Amino acid sequence: MLNTLTLDINFYQALGSLYYAIASCDSKVRKEEYNQLKKIIAQNWLQIDTDKDTENYSAFIIEHTFSLLNNSKENADTCFNDFLIFKQKNPDLFTTEVNQIIWKTSNEIAMSIAGKNKSELILLTKLKLSLI
Repeated sequence: MLNTLTLDINFYQALGSLYYAIASCDSKVRKEEYNQLKKIIAQNWLQIDTDKDTENYSAFIIEHTFSLLNNSKENADTCFNDFLIFKQKNPDLFTTEVNQIIWKTSNEIAMSIAGKNKSELILLTKLKLSLI
């Protein structure tokens, strides 16, 4: 069951990398994309984090990783590939429910500014294929 899933820092960092890649694939992260990320984390990812001693753990790690990558202007393709490598090495973490939340979050980040552009569509297609 999803709400009993225990995830570690590496999982949340991988998500931060993925979401940064989606937001930055068109070479610029906009405020609306970051705000959408924070909103979705609060709505979805905090539900997974069942450890009451670290209530905002997932949100902190995902947002922190996203911010670090944005501040250092990391390459979107590199960040996306880092996520794929993590996913390949940790297939048990990527249940159907987790994949659905990953897809929803990625899609909503891409939609946060006037719909999806070509760069976002390409990355989202690659992501969708990796989640199947």
